[in-house]
Amino acid sequence: MAEQVKRAYAVKDVEMFIAIATIIDNALASQEFLATKRSKWTADYFKDIRSRIDSLIENHFGTDNAQALRNATAAVMALQNVALANLAELKVQITEDFKKQPARRDELLTLLGFRDFQRDAALGDQEALISLLYRYKSGLTDSLRAELLDKDISATTLDNILNYANTLKEADVIQEGKKGERPQITAEMITRFNDIYQEVISIANISKKFYNGNPAKAAQFSFGKITKGLNQNKWQVPTA
Repeated sequence: MAEQVKRAYAVKDVEMFIAIATIIDNALASQEFLATKRSKWTADYFKDIRSRIDSLIENHFGTDNAQALRNATAAVMALQNVALANLAELKVQITEDFKKQPARRDELLTLLGFRDFQRDAALGDQEALISLLYRYKSGLTDSLRAELLDKDISATTLDNILNYANTLKEADVIQEGKKGERPQITAEMITRFNDIYQEVISIANISKKFYNGNPAKAAQFSFGKITKGLNQNKWQVPTA
């Protein structure tokens, strides 16, 4: 029988759940500020929504699969954060160490992927981060490595970034595998999915306006940016 209720979102169920859970986690992290704008937005308020999201995930995917999915997703997010931190450290060093050689500085930032991918990667786009890491991996020749080491850039930083390309890709493969096949669901369940989605989207839309002058913070409440980062189907991994 065809489903009579249409989803209010245009992504996979698992991507919707991860995205709205991420938005609520970000709201919890910023709860003190948000509560100055809306007094009912207490920590308990956000925790209740998070609990309802977790219950729907467990009912839909099963307790074991839901926990494995959350763990794999947490691993991807943790790797993103540490990779971005190391990339930011490298970029500022290249920018400062080569500021008297602007043409070479710009060439290096392009060669290593910073010009094309860092902005989106910093906003949580996993596709952009993977592209940046693989561009870096292909661009870091032995001669370039020696040039950077000569500027006193740490060999550990250079090697860590190389390792993140493969490590993050492997973590994402685990995450994708945990998603599995979507079980048969009823129109009633879709209605419940839509309800929690709409509830969180309202929080996200309002929160984005509260951070109107802070694009990076506002991006933490962008359903579109978060789901784009989760969607790995369009990854094009350059050959080394």
